[in-house]
Amino acid sequence: MTSGIALAGGIVYAGGNDYLVRALRASDGRQLLSFTADGPVESQIAVAGGIAYFGSEQVYALKGPPA
Repeated sequence: MTSGIALAGGIVYAGGNDYLVRALRASDGRQLLSFTADGPVESQIAVAGGIAYFGSEQVYALKGPPA
């Protein structure tokens, strides 16, 4: 993976070269969400107000899953 990870509200967000951003429950690693961007996710992921912000070929704002 090329981006950093973010932890917010018990959810870990991670993105990478495979164009995917994943949201995993921190307590057990269960995948809660997967989103395909239009290119590799190379920016740091920032989470505020339940929205994950990250960059690929464009900037995305992804509503996170419930914990």
